[in-house]
Amino acid sequence: MLRERMHYDADPATVYAMLTDRDFQGEAMAATHARDHAVEVEDLSEAGAGSGTGGGEADVAPARRVTTRRTLPTTDAPDVVRRFVGDGVTVTQITTWGHAGPDGSREATSTAEIGGVPVEAAGTMRLEPAGGGTDHVVEVFLTSRVPLIGGRIVSSAEPFVAHALDAEHRAGMRHLARG
Repeated sequence: MLRERMHYDADPATVYAMLTDRDFQGEAMAATHARDHAVEVEDLSEAGAGSGTGGGEADVAPARRVTTRRTLPTTDAPDVVRRFVGDGVTVTQITTWGHAGPDGSREATSTAEIGGVPVEAAGTMRLEPAGGGTDHVVEVFLTSRVPLIGGRIVSSAEPFVAHALDAEHRAGMRHLARG
């Protein structure tokens, strides 16, 4: 399991709005050096079921599903990975965010399909109020069904996932700084 905790200097509602914004997702895809990408954002309800964002305002941001597809270069990938995918890999990620809690926190489930690679990725994300801002906690479970070398493939993929999370976090900090 890969676990990352990333901090943003903004409240959970603002971070959620960013993470579910089509334009920001485009910035995040570019930050991971995607050759091409597509983003879909779908509202899952008319209004949030949370009792508020902690600031006295009603939570009106709906639960959302964010689907991204990106083609990433594999030039830095180990041979064991490039053997399956060549010079690029298409990653389709679906993240489904729930409603805000009373303190503005949110939870999401996420799955990713990595085209041509016998690896499955699933995990959770949480937005938690922390230190005057928000912690974005991501837990990713990578598995492979390939006998004998599956563990090696998963071990090779984990640094790429961590690097992508870091790149997206840096893009988020830049996005928030621009206001």
